[in-house]
Amino acid sequence: MSYLEFWNDVCETDPSFTKTVNQRGGFTSVSPQYQIREATRKFGLYGMGWGFESIDYNYQFTSENGLVIVNAVFFYVIDGKRATFPITNAWPMKSGARVDPDFAKKAETNTMSKALSKLGFSADVFLGQFDDAEYVNMMDAKARIESGDDEKIRESHAEFNEWFNSQIKAVSLCPNSRAVYLVANKIDSSLGDRLTIIKASEEKRISCKSGLDKIVSETLANLEKKER
Repeated sequence: MSYLEFWNDVCETDPSFTKTVNQRGGFTSVSPQYQIREATRKFGLYGMGWGFESIDYNYQFTSENGLVIVNAVFFYVIDGKRATFPITNAWPMKSGARVDPDFAKKAETNTMSKALSKLGFSADVFLGQFDDAEYVNMMDAKARIESGDDEKIRESHAEFNEWFNSQIKAVSLCPNSRAVYLVANKIDSSLGDRLTIIKASEEKRISCKSGLDKIVSETLANLEKKER
């Protein structure tokens, strides 16, 4: 397995295991338990195939700014080879005016998340792709398809058809040829990924591609007539 093959296998996140945090301008967070499950899927049991080789808490700056510095060494085993790397983090010891009794556990969990992110786990979240509603919808559809639930699979196919029909209509409403090409190119750029997500047949792929080409040709022809 190449390095990017590994990254690509773990970079996508199931939206049902994320949530929006309305702090620091707003961001998306990932469920730590989901990350543990995904790391277990790739490396094996926690503590055997992956985890912390060591973790230390430095209280040097706690009295000054309330932060505890975490210095850890993360390890993982892949293809029988053990690898390690250092990871540093900072975490507040207090919640409001009081010491948070769970600060050490939270600091360890957050440090684990940061370590896994260096290997590509949930990279789409850390790259900001979850700020794009269309991307989130695609990942949600993918999760439903991969669930094996027939009803959820039908929902995803129905949503794709609704999306595709709305895009075709958007092309037909373009006011000029430049807009036609811009809209068509945008559709085409995401069509392949959407078809892959719903595991579309080759027949479905050909049908969608020819349908897009057809509406582009018809719209351009109609615009040309109006300009005469």
